Amino acid sequence: MPDGECPRCKELLDEAAVAILQHVRAVGQLESARLRRDEAAATALERVVREASLKRENAVTQYHHHHATHGMAKSGAA
Repeated sequence: MPDGECPRCKELLDEAAVAILQHVRAVGQLESARLRRDEAAATALERVVREASLKRENAVTQYHHHHATHGMAKSGAA
């Protein structure tokens, strides 16, 4: 299957993109809270950033693991 034609790759890549965007937004909100010296918000947002980071890492890893199976299938078929 040529690159870009696997529906599961597209789905996983879309999920990773959403997770990355959520992480970036959470980091921005945390930095904003710190600049305002809003300790309560910063403390709450630190947890949100950790959760978003984990979600991002998992989504990207799932994509990479799945995408690698295409390379294994190609090398196994040779």
